[in-house]
Amino acid sequence: MSTISTNKIQHRPLDPSKHEIRVLSFENDTAAHGQLRLHLHHVSLDDWKPEYLSFRERNAPSTPVFGLSEAWSGRFEFTFRTPNTEVHDTITRFTWGDYICLSWKDWDGNGTEEQHPTIFVDGAAVRVSKMLAAALRDLRKSYECKVGLRVWVDTLCVDQEDVGERNAHVLRVREIFGTAFSVTVWTKEESDLWVTGLSEPGEMLLLCEIMMRMYGMRVLEELLGVRERDWGANETEDGEVMAMVQDVEVLVFDQVYWAGESDEEDELGVGKLHLRNLVAAELTGLFQKGYWSRLWAIQELAVSPTMSMVQWGEMILHLSTLQAVCELIFTRSHPQLLSVVLLWVQPKLDLIAFISTWRALGAASETEPPLSDEYLGMLKHLAETSTPSPARDKIYALLGLLPSSVSAAVTIDYAREASEAVGEFASAVPRWDQV
Repeated sequence: MSTISTNKIQHRPLDPSKHEIRVLSFENDTAAHGQLRLHLHHVSLDDWKPEYLSFRERNAPSTPVFGLSEAWSGRFEFTFRTPNTEVHDTITRFTWGDYICLSWKDWDGNGTEEQHPTIFVDGAAVRVSKMLAAALRDLRKSYECKVGLRVWVDTLCVDQEDVGERNAHVLRVREIFGTAFSVTVWTKEESDLWVTGLSEPGEMLLLCEIMMRMYGMRVLEELLGVRERDWGANETEDGEVMAMVQDVEVLVFDQVYWAGESDEEDELGVGKLHLRNLVAAELTGLFQKGYWSRLWAIQELAVSPTMSMVQWGEMILHLSTLQAVCELIFTRSHPQLLSVVLLWVQPKLDLIAFISTWRALGAASETEPPLSDEYLGMLKHLAETSTPSPARDKIYALLGLLPSSVSAAVTIDYAREASEAVGEFASAVPRWDQV
């Protein structure tokens, strides 16, 4: 991905010995709907705060690496009155602050110059795609950026004109996304930018998000009717959760409805819908977005922290909530629900499931990912069902999810013939074509 620039961003070389990356910050005085003005910073991923290092060492045995940022920030309580500077200084893990990553898919069209908005990076006017400008505007409104967290975006933070840096970046994706405080999964497409005055998508998913955040996985299971609730065991909670669904015009929890012959409101005799039916329909709509077929999303989602968020329209929910809802709806729910899932949705469900698989295997920690036939088969399936891409690009996108012995055997160089990378990969993973 490359920007269309009226001025070239001045990218100073990164210092590999310090594990440097570039991150962006928004100008403090930038209006919510005003011109996008950002600054580019060089920061080291080695500059941890001493107190965070101590926390990580104490909690490493019990908390996986992808859950550390949530465990760290979860120790503190803030209110709406807490100053942003106080929140920033408390939750950040590095001496220079902290950062989030943007995982996104650009619009594939070839727009005219007028369709490429201008942003300012360190005072330089830079033309970018319409989708990147929209993503940056949404990030500017996010809570993370309002409290001062910085942003890593591939298009702006990697020098796209430096082939050597682009080559080195291929093997840094796992480190950059895995070290981030959180990842924002931005699923908007060009058509979403023109939709106004309509109800926002994802209302039922947002209800699931609230239930899970407030009461945990058990109540989410009960809400979707895959677990019976013990009504009366906690009358206070009973009243709270029912108050939250009082305006929902479908069945919730373990309510049951059977259509009868005399039911004038149900002429088809299919029974009243349950909340899980609406959630399944919303998931189907969400997974229509082209983001979920993006090749690099496989790695970016797999290594992302548990604090990561998914944005669909203006609706935002935790990636962990999406994982839980997908598992409950399509794995543990009633078989007839599966009929609403079109064939093309299954690869997206496989992608979401792979996040849990990767973490369960321990591959998201410092250990090497496995090279079993089952694991290779999952990666190959995800690559084959992603947006069609040249074989070399698929190899580069998957290297971070394979053992270092494989990545060491493949020379990453966008200037080389693609057939050379394919040949090296075939030698390093001879079973790839057999799984």
